[in-house]
Amino acid sequence: MGQNLGQIMKVSLRSARPDQVGLHELVSAGELNNAGNYRGSIYASIDNGVTSLDSITIQGFMGAEYIEISDSSSAKQIAESVNAKSDLTGVEARAGTYAKIYNLSNSGEVTFMLHGSSEVPISATIESTSDLSPLYED
Repeated sequence: MGQNLGQIMKVSLRSARPDQVGLHELVSAGELNNAGNYRGSIYASIDNGVTSLDSITIQGFMGAEYIEISDSSSAKQIAESVNAKSDLTGVEARAGTYAKIYNLSNSGEVTFMLHGSSEVPISATIESTSDLSPLYED
């Protein structure tokens, strides 16, 4: 770092969040608009941004490795593939799915089933379209 052996360099970071430090790549920020009313086994799917079998390079402080992803890979599966190579790259991944509800036109009862690894019924009474806190559970 410095001109002579034994010199010290100080570095400070405002944030250590993975999306703000180092190399990273966001594969997809899928979005589902106008979900409508889906019943039975008909679910809306979110596109992962991949159109066919593809490989991406995971570059970390320890090295670079390729992982393969397909158009049907979930965020969880992609994160598992990244983590399977973490001992070679130093990169770890975490996947999460979040629902964002906005622009409700009317107050009243909001009810739906959230499908993932298990089904979760969601139900709340919304008094004001500007306050969706009854839908939030910590």
